[in-house]
Formats: sequence, C-alpha cells, structure tokens
Amino acid sequence: MFTISSQNERALRILLALIAVWAIGVMDLFLTHGQASQPHFNELNPLAASLLAGPLHQLAAFKLGLLTAGSLILLSLRNYWQSELGAWILFASHMALMGWWGLYHVLLFGIVVV
Repeated sequence: MFTISSQNERALRILLALIAVWAIGVMDLFLTHGQASQPHFNELNPLAASLLAGPLHQLAAFKLGLLTAGSLILLSLRNYWQSELGAWILFASHMALMGWWGLYHVLLFGIVVV
C-alpha cells in the first residue's frame, strides 16, 4: 500500500498554506488598489503607500515579489518543522488581514465583503 511520508505530508501542508496566502495576498492587492483613491483610505505601509501613487504594476510587483521570495524560502526549507510553523503563522496573519478588511467594509459601508 502506498503511504505518504511525514516529510511529504509536511511539504503538502506548507504548499496548501502558501496557496491560501497567495489567494489572500492577491485579494489584498485588489482591495488596496480599489480603495486607494478613496479619501478615507490610508495605507499604513509607507513603502506601499508611495507605490500606490504610481501605476498598479509597481505595487503588484512589490507585493507579488515579496510573496514569491517568502514562498521560495519556506518551500526550500520544507523539511523542517519551523518552515511549516512559519507558513501557518503567515496564513494566520493574512487571515487577520482579511478580518481587518472585513471590519473596514462593515464600518465604512455597512456591508460584509465575502
């Protein structure tokens, strides 16, 4: 019978966490870009705030470049439990970010973004 080793299971869990992080990261990019022109929106990341003044591809390159670099680091260290822990912490922080976006939309518009 075919069984998946513990290392393969860990690599799969890391990959799944990173796929979710990427999905949330892309959603955050579009939400940020969509709200950037609104007078009530204030980007707290100073580097991202300066990139928002330019074209979307600059902000996208910054965001996706950081996601790529972090993902490659975690995937290259996938045999260590610390890499899996890092992937899940990253996932949890991105879920908190989506919670922040949800609260932002509820307080500002009285709607929930699903």
